[in-house]
Amino acid sequence: MKKLLFGTAAAVLAFVSVPASAGDFIFNFTATGISGSGTFTTQNTPNSSGGYLITNTTGTVTVGANTFSITGPTNYAAASNLLYAFQTPLLDFDGTSFALSNPAATDVNLYYLGGYRYIRTGMSGNQALTSFTVTPATAAVPEPATWAMMIMGFGLVGGAMRRRSVRVAFA
Repeated sequence: MKKLLFGTAAAVLAFVSVPASAGDFIFNFTATGISGSGTFTTQNTPNSSGGYLITNTTGTVTVGANTFSITGPTNYAAASNLLYAFQTPLLDFDGTSFALSNPAATDVNLYYLGGYRYIRTGMSGNQALTSFTVTPATAAVPEPATWAMMIMGFGLVGGAMRRRSVRVAFA
């Protein structure tokens, strides 16, 4: 009976517990005189090379004392707009691009070349990023696989408690 129970539990876990898919990723970057932060929203399925297509970009970019809103993505600098969220580097040579709210600044391109991350803008040209981080946005509600494992765990504990035999010793 125990073998059947544990075999069933293992089979259910194998099919239920799948890795989290892409979705929202929080990004931050800095370079000399420019910094930005926001959210990349991606498709849930990676392409054949493992890149997730960025479908929306929101946030802000600060250049000197001026702060601009991000809209995008765009195709500035022939950007592929792919995020390699679970591997290094995070961006490819074409990188990702987005527009700023200020017409003079227009577009920004973040890309990877030769082991370094760069930013390209209409205002400052190309420069190396001093930092660039991308982290998955944490979900407020557990994934269905988490719920299934938790409920199954409670069932296993309840079943074990119910099957436990209690021996009473009289003196």
